[in-house]
Amino acid sequence: MKTRVLRFVGFVSLVVGLILILNSFSRVTGFTIIDSIGEETSSIAGIILFIAGILLLSTSRVAENPLEQKTGEDKKIARIRGEIEQTLRSGSVGTERDLRYIATKLGYNLVEGGNHTSVYNGDRLVTQIPRHSGDLKKGTYRGILSSLYDESERVA
Repeated sequence: MKTRVLRFVGFVSLVVGLILILNSFSRVTGFTIIDSIGEETSSIAGIILFIAGILLLSTSRVAENPLEQKTGEDKKIARIRGEIEQTLRSGSVGTERDLRYIATKLGYNLVEGGNHTSVYNGDRLVTQIPRHSGDLKKGTYRGILSSLYDESERVA
């Protein structure tokens, strides 16, 4: 709601500012839009409203998209979480290498074990990624992805 109001007021300020700026060029016969305002007043008010309109429109854009306010690290994590969501929706299955890549990109610590790789968030065990010579089963892959996603949601 706040962004709509900012956007509307910014747009109105921009339009009124442009009209007032154009009105200051009233030397051309028949080009006067508003008669009751002097040229200097019209141009100054027009410039102020035009700049205010641009600032309000840019402010509404920043308030509208919280992802753009995040740091580069937060954007990267949000992008990876989006990829996890897409993978979970599509039902596709990746490899153990894919899971290790995702866990590393989310900032987890990986500890190699005999038959598995343990994924830690600080001292907390998040999940374990089994090491197989073949592909992972769909349920195992999705369960590990869900664990990585849920833990990243808790941290974020």
